[in-house]
Amino acid sequence: MTAKEEALELVNKFANKSDELQEGTTWEYDIQCALISIESTIKALENNQWQNKTIIDHYKEVEQEITKL
Repeated sequence: MTAKEEALELVNKFANKSDELQEGTTWEYDIQCALISIESTIKALENNQWQNKTIIDHYKEVEQEITKL
């Protein structure tokens, strides 16, 4: 899966959940939720950065793609 596809999938997961929980949520809100999630993932992986370099780089690409949405 490309970084762009993964970014869109992650944002859509939040969009589907937020529609169930409250009315009036926006795409921008879903994007912010996805960014918080991906930033938390990157931060956790950076605890063992030497082992997770490739994965961290991938998630940083996903983060960039989310910001482009």
